[in-house]
Order: sequence, then C-alpha cells, then structure tokens
Amino acid sequence: MLFQLIVDRATELMGAASGSIIRVDRATGLLYIEAERGLGEAVKSKVRLRLGEGVTGWVAKEGQPLLVPDVRKDPRYVRPAPRSWRRWRCGEVGAEVVGVINLDHHEVAGFSEEDLELLTAFGHVAAVALRHAHAIDDSPRDRG
Repeated sequence: MLFQLIVDRATELMGAASGSIIRVDRATGLLYIEAERGLGEAVKSKVRLRLGEGVTGWVAKEGQPLLVPDVRKDPRYVRPAPRSWRRWRCGEVGAEVVGVINLDHHEVAGFSEEDLELLTAFGHVAAVALRHAHAIDDSPRDRG
C-alpha cells in the first residue's frame, strides 16, 4: 500500500527509530494511523486523536511542521505507546493538511531543522502521490 511505502521511505530517509503517517478525517475531526513502522499494530489500531490534540493534532490543525527536541518537555505530547520517545518530528502532508508524518528518534534533539525541512518537502511530494493514486480525497471514510 502507498501509505506504508511512504512511512517506510520517510523513516529510512531520516534515520528515524519509528514513524507513522496519520490521516485527517475532516468529517469527524479525528486522526487515524494509516501506516506505521516500528510502533506495532496495537498502536495503529488504538490511537485516535482529535484535530488539535497532541503534537500530531496540533500539526494537523495549524498546518505547520514542528520539531520537538524532547517530547517529555512538550505539554502537547500524547504518549502513544509504553515506550518513551525523546525526539519527535512532524511534517504535514500537502499544502492543505490531509495527514501528518510523525518520525521518532530515541535521542534528545536527534533531528535538526534541516531534517524538518526535508521531511516537509517529502510530505508535499507524498501528498501529490497519494492524490494521484486516489488514496486520499476530501470525502469522509467509513471507519466502522
């Protein structure tokens, strides 16, 4: 699936410990993990955030990429798994945010501002690819 390919390539490109691509459902205001690498299926199936909730929800709502050097010090952070990530980076997917790419690093300040710029560019390209593949659109999805 294209979502999995995108998160796999982003994680590899950035040297991240794990990553996810999270889809914004504008009809419900919820965010869902579409694909993950290194988080586990349990996290993928259980994590649901509201637009504006957590670091990911903030990025989706504000439409701005974000570099968080140490998530333990960021009040927006919502811990998705028993593991504690020290470094978090989010880049929006597309000019109108349709999703968020999250990448994690085990080291504090493991990513740089240059990494964030690269991830943001990657996210824009990913959004174009997803739109061309008709994997994303503006219609609501049945999440049953």
